Amino acid sequence: MAVALFFSCQSKEETAPVYPSFIEVSLPQPYRVEAGSTFVISVGAIKEEVSFEWDLPPILRIVSGDGTNSITVKCLQEGDIPSGTIGVCSVNASGKSIKRKFWYDITITPRVIAISSSIPGSQTLYPGEILTLTAPDLEGIVAYEWNTPEGFVAVEGQNTPVAKYRAGDDFCTIARGAFKVTLTEDDGSKSEYSFGKYIHIIDITKAKRYGKKAWTRQNLNYSGVNGDLGKVMSDDPTGEKYGRYYSWGEAMTGEAGASDPYNDGDTVQDDEGNTFVVGYTTAKDFGIQIQGACPEGWHVPNAYDFYDLPDGIADDYNVRRNTINDCATAKSGIYMPSNRETKPMTAMNMVTNGFASSYVRGGKPKCEGGLWIRNDATVTEDGLYFYTTGTGVFPAGSNYPLYLDKDESIGFSIHPYGRIESDGTSNSNFGKYSFHWTATVDKGKHYRFTVGFNTANLSTYAESGVYENLRCVANY
Repeated sequence: MAVALFFSCQSKEETAPVYPSFIEVSLPQPYRVEAGSTFVISVGAIKEEVSFEWDLPPILRIVSGDGTNSITVKCLQEGDIPSGTIGVCSVNASGKSIKRKFWYDITITPRVIAISSSIPGSQTLYPGEILTLTAPDLEGIVAYEWNTPEGFVAVEGQNTPVAKYRAGDDFCTIARGAFKVTLTEDDGSKSEYSFGKYIHIIDITKAKRYGKKAWTRQNLNYSGVNGDLGKVMSDDPTGEKYGRYYSWGEAMTGEAGASDPYNDGDTVQDDEGNTFVVGYTTAKDFGIQIQGACPEGWHVPNAYDFYDLPDGIADDYNVRRNTINDCATAKSGIYMPSNRETKPMTAMNMVTNGFASSYVRGGKPKCEGGLWIRNDATVTEDGLYFYTTGTGVFPAGSNYPLYLDKDESIGFSIHPYGRIESDGTSNSNFGKYSFHWTATVDKGKHYRFTVGFNTANLSTYAESGVYENLRCVANY
C-alpha cells in the first residue's frame, strides 16, 4: 500500500507536443500571389492543448490567427519565398515540437493596381471636359492621395478611390504616368501607382473623337528632325494646304527615306508593349499601334481603326442602319456588318456598307468651289450625286448622294489631294481621290484607305513605292 500511495502522489510527466501535420497554403500551384494581398497558411488541428509558433520570412506579416493552427498572412512586397523558409512548431508547457517546414517556393508578384478612366479608347478630352480616374477600393488601404498634373484642375475625390479632374484650356499631351495615386496601407506603408496611358487635351479643329477613338482631322505635316521628311506639292511648298506625302517606310518610322521596316511574319512590339506577328492574313496585327511619323501618343492607323471610324460615326451621328436594304431605301446611312474580328480592312462598298465615304468626305464639288471633280459617266451635272447600273438592293439609275448633310458637322474632312508617284515629284489623281496610309501589311504591300470622286465607297488597296497622306489615331 505504501508503494501504491507513493506513486499516486507523483504528478504526471507532460510529454513533448505533437509534430504538426503538413503545411498547406490557400494558393493554387504554382504558388504565386500578388503583393499586398493575403492568403492562409495552416496545419491540421491537434487534440492536445497546444499553441503554434510560426516562423515566417520578413516579406510576410501575420494579419490574424497568430498562435493558432491557421494564420492569414499579408504579402508586404514582391519577391521570392524559398522552400523551407516557412515553418511551424506546436508548443506546450513541456516545450516545442520539431519544426514542420513548407518545402515549396512561393513567388510574390508585383502588385497590379489597374487605374481605370471614364474615357473609353483614346484618352482625349476637349478643354473643360471632366476626366474621372478610379483606383480599386482595396481591403487594407486606409488612405488614397491623388496628384494633379499640370493642365488639369482637381474637382473632387482626391482622397478617395475615385478622383475627378477638369481639363484646362491649353492643348497638350500629358505623358504616361503623370497621374499618380499613393495608397497608404493599414500598417502605415505607402505605395505609388500611375495611370499608364497618354492623355491629350485636343483642339477640336485639329482632332476629334469618333466612337472610342480620336483621329487627327488634318493631314500630317511633320517634316522630321532635319526638315526633309516627306514630299510636298509644288503649289504648297510648306505643306500647309495638303499636308505632306510620305512613303510607307517614312510613315512607319518618321525617318526620311526609310525603307519598309516590317514584313510579313516579322515579330514586332508596338508602342503600347503589345507583341504582334505582322501579316494581314494572320489577324494578329489588326490593333498594332506604331507611332512612326505621328506625334507622341498617336499612331499610324491600324486595321481596327479603319473599321471603327465609320462604326463610330454611325453611332455618334445617329446614321447607323440595321440592314443594307435600309440604306438603299433611305439613300443614306451606314451599315456595319460584323466582320471586324476577321476582315477589318475589307473595303466598305455602297452595296455592303451603305454611304460610308459620304460622311467623311470634306469640301464640296468643284462646281461649288470645292476640289472634287465629277466623272461625266457616273456623276450628275451638279456633282452632288452619282448613279449606278444597279447592284443588289440598289436600283439602277437612281441618284445616290456623294455628300450628305452631316458630313460638315462630322468634320473628318477627307479631301482629294491625290498622291505623289514613285519618282517623288509628280502628283496623280488630284481632285479625284484621297490616299491615306495604314499600318497594315499584306504580302509585302501596304494598305491604304481611299475616298473616290464618283462613289460612296471607302476603299482599300495594298501598294508600295508611292507617297501618300497620313492621318493619326490617339493611342488607347
